[in-house]
Amino acid sequence: MSKSLKRQGDLLLQQHQFAKAIDCYQKALEKNSDFAEACNNLGNVLAFKADTGAARDFYTRAVQIRPDYAEAFNNLGTLCQQQGDLQQALQHYRKALALVPDHVKALNNMGSALQHQGLLTEAVQCFKQSLAGQPEFAEAHANLGNAKLETGRIDSALAHYRTAIRLAPEDRAAHSNMLLAMQYSPDIDSEAFHASAARMWAHQGAPMGTSITQMPRPQGPERLRIGFVSPDFRRHSVTYFFLPLLKALDRTRIEVFCYAEIKRPDDVTRQIARLADHFCQTDGWNDRFMAETIAADRIAVLVDLAGHTSGNRLSVFALKPAPVQITWLGFPATTGLSRIDYRLTDTVADPPGHTDRFHSERLIRLPDGFLCYHPLDPAPAVGQPPCPATGHITFGSFNNLPKVNLSVVHLWSQLLHAVPESQLVLKSRQLTDKMVRARIVRQFGQQGIDAGRLQLLGRMASTAQHLALYKRIDIALDTFPYNGTTTTCEALWMGVPVITLCGNRHAARVGASILTRIGLPELIAENPDAFVYAGTALAADPARLDHLRVSLRQRMQGSALCNAEHFAANLVSVFESLGRPDLKSASDHPRMPVSAHPVRGDRQ
Repeated sequence: MSKSLKRQGDLLLQQHQFAKAIDCYQKALEKNSDFAEACNNLGNVLAFKADTGAARDFYTRAVQIRPDYAEAFNNLGTLCQQQGDLQQALQHYRKALALVPDHVKALNNMGSALQHQGLLTEAVQCFKQSLAGQPEFAEAHANLGNAKLETGRIDSALAHYRTAIRLAPEDRAAHSNMLLAMQYSPDIDSEAFHASAARMWAHQGAPMGTSITQMPRPQGPERLRIGFVSPDFRRHSVTYFFLPLLKALDRTRIEVFCYAEIKRPDDVTRQIARLADHFCQTDGWNDRFMAETIAADRIAVLVDLAGHTSGNRLSVFALKPAPVQITWLGFPATTGLSRIDYRLTDTVADPPGHTDRFHSERLIRLPDGFLCYHPLDPAPAVGQPPCPATGHITFGSFNNLPKVNLSVVHLWSQLLHAVPESQLVLKSRQLTDKMVRARIVRQFGQQGIDAGRLQLLGRMASTAQHLALYKRIDIALDTFPYNGTTTTCEALWMGVPVITLCGNRHAARVGASILTRIGLPELIAENPDAFVYAGTALAADPARLDHLRVSLRQRMQGSALCNAEHFAANLVSVFESLGRPDLKSASDHPRMPVSAHPVRGDRQ
């Protein structure tokens, strides 16, 4: 009888009839309290319903009844990993693998946990072992793609993402991860990217079928309701640019709703929750429920802050819960989603007429830049340039390591050759892995740069320690074709000038946008030769380095880049022009600030 009830519960679980499934498993356990499989599967239902405490209890009960139950140990590990307890998760995965060495799910999950700890080489091995046991395991291919991207092997990452998508076309995360990886590649142009982004939504056609019912919008004097959707309302680079805006928005005109796809809130999450008029934690919400909630909130303008980065809710935007939808900040290219109407940028990052045709969105170019920066915490005091004490110039980059591709290594090596005895400091979380460090040393070695001229650093324990490292840097080097954003602003804030190579797409022009806003166009190179020239000229001018060191923070504070009130006023004007039908002109085009230059991109 208990086995029959368990089988019935399994069928109901497959049909997502969770309440009935729970009832069947509980009845099975009433018949047989030592039924380990019923405990495990009841844990699965409770975990799906986010009742993590009860789920852990039933998984634990299952392995107590059956100490050889590998599947339950794997499930315990997954639960611990979701709660951020990586060490405990790894212990459970190892127990599962001790029982079943080729357990493909446990190998895949352990690889993910190891990757989160920065142990990339070990993670890659786990994913490969998982695929050896099940070559068409789509999730393991996607995870191996993630790990390969982190190690800087972009082409290999893209190959695994494509395999994952072939095996599981409905996997939106794999599609998004592939699109993000494409931004790192110097071999993929904007046209190819745009086509790939559009194909993603062709694969995901189901959610595009029917929009949800939108509620009446605010009219007359009622405040305009603006919704922001992000998985990064926490200590994350996005909040360096979102928080200044949130603090400065005119609440007599704007009512702010924040929809936070957050699993583990932190102090910044709580700060955003206090500042917003309304704050909803949406983790665990399905797309339709979230879209219906946004519609019920009568949001006039809904803003995506993630694009194709991890944890995005673009599939909610596909349901069109708001009449006007915008993407901004989190992703440096088109979403490919036609139901997002606009993308916020500026005339430097996206020169008019140059990139419009590579967007499914209409571009709105903000008049004084698309970024507004302020550090989350008080920064250390700016120190003196280190070169007088060290006797040599130290270049540096703290960008995400996948941005340091072979073209970057080649150009930076040219600069190191042009400035004798100069050194290069690289800092990135991926450099915690010794095999990744060895690969970087080997790549520079192939360009004739001795390992003794490189300093490779991993993750720092705190933001203060991270920022203090800039005291060891004379000149920062921007990556390409995927420029830094937060890293560039942090370097400048710490008094370190940044040299950037300006490219032909948004991701490759962010550095130029930032330097333009603070009045340092001479640090923007239009070609590789100009990049080397700018670096050598600055390295040979200690007086200029000293002046920049003491003046850059003040220069930033007085610039459009850090003028939150002005930036917020520009955005409010855009929001009101788009979000209030009663304020629109007789034409179909919303009124924008004069210098916003809205241009409709060609659709392909």
